[in-house]
Amino acid sequence: MSLTGYDRRGAWRAALACMAALAVAMGLGRFAFTPMLPIMLHEGKLDLQAGGVLASLNYLGYFLGALSCAAIRVKPASMVRGGLLATAALLLGMGLLHGFTVWGALRTAAGVMSAWTFVFASGWGLRRLAETGAPALAGVIYTGPGIGIAATGLLGGAVGRWGSNAGWVGFGLLSLVLIAVVWRIFNDGESAHAAPQARRAGRGKRRAMRSSSTAPTTSDGG
Repeated sequence: MSLTGYDRRGAWRAALACMAALAVAMGLGRFAFTPMLPIMLHEGKLDLQAGGVLASLNYLGYFLGALSCAAIRVKPASMVRGGLLATAALLLGMGLLHGFTVWGALRTAAGVMSAWTFVFASGWGLRRLAETGAPALAGVIYTGPGIGIAATGLLGGAVGRWGSNAGWVGFGLLSLVLIAVVWRIFNDGESAHAAPQARRAGRGKRRAMRSSSTAPTTSDGG
């Protein structure tokens, strides 16, 4: 039996959830540094060279995260959730922790998380759109990075008056709100996949029982 069928509501749920996931991971997790950098420069926390190094470390993290995806054998939904929570924690860490070394580690890890979330959210979302008969909504998913980048630019200017620490913490809290909204949506489709797997397991068990019951038996004659 095919698992695919038109489900408009399910398709939009998946597309919007992945859009929000990419807005958090890419727009906030990766590109919040762009509006925060001038504020941190003004506060004297960084100079241009240090800011460039932090940006490069984030790119390095993204590169390493993308390469590692091929070796990861975890359910896409679990990877998305883990990546989103880690992204929020890393954003909060930028506002709560201090020191160039700590910031370098946080920005590198944020790059890894953004790559993982991008890859696994894309895979999960495209599969769900195929299952719900609405592959044309794939474009909705990839509006997420642009929406997130635009939001960080607008909000970065607004929170700048309270300083970079407040800005980073604000971005982290915003991420947590978005994560809470879409968290359960990444359960969609699990029951549809569990049923065929259970049926296949049942058929395999019945075949094994039939084989054992029809197998010839031998006995020693006296």
